[in-house]
Parts: sequence; C-alpha cells; structure tokens
Amino acid sequence: MDHRVHLESLPDVQFPAELQDRISYDPNSKQLRFEGFMSKASFDMLRALDKSPSYVRALEELFRISTDVPESKKGMGKILGKLFLATPAILALVAWSLYVFAAKG
Repeated sequence: MDHRVHLESLPDVQFPAELQDRISYDPNSKQLRFEGFMSKASFDMLRALDKSPSYVRALEELFRISTDVPESKKGMGKILGKLFLATPAILALVAWSLYVFAAKG
C-alpha cells in the first residue's frame, strides 16, 4: 500500500539505498511517499537523516499511517481470540458427546 503525507519541501537528504525503492518525495505535489509497512528500524534510519521539524513531523505521520492496522483486521483478531478461548469448551463437548454415544452403543 502506498502512503503519502504533505511535506512542503524535502531537506537535503539522501535516502538509504535499502529504502530508495520504498520512499520518495514528489516536489510537484509536495508529498513524501512510503510504500508498504514502515518498520521502527526504517523509521529510525530515515529520522536520523535530518532534524528539521517539518521533515520529522511528516515522517512521524508517515510512520503512523503505514503501521495502522485496518479496523477489518482488528475485528478478525477479536474473533480468532474468542475462538481460541472457546476451544477447550468445544473439545470438552466433543469428548462428552463421544463418551455418551459410546456408552449407549
């Protein structure tokens, strides 16, 4: 996923070689772009390039939006968590059913 934030102008920085295919700045639209999930290590590497407040704010916003988990995936985690908690009860019910059917047969 492509993430973009406004940045009036990019300071005189050279993006690290390992991130050059994932981060860019468009001077026409004045947008800093990052492709995909930004790890804390990537953020720290980019943050160390310049200390100007506008760059740091834009980079922090880019980090925040590139690490957000969509609400739809948060809901799936809740469902899986409940299923995990219910597993012992389900197994006990299956075991009890097998015991009852075996006792009748």
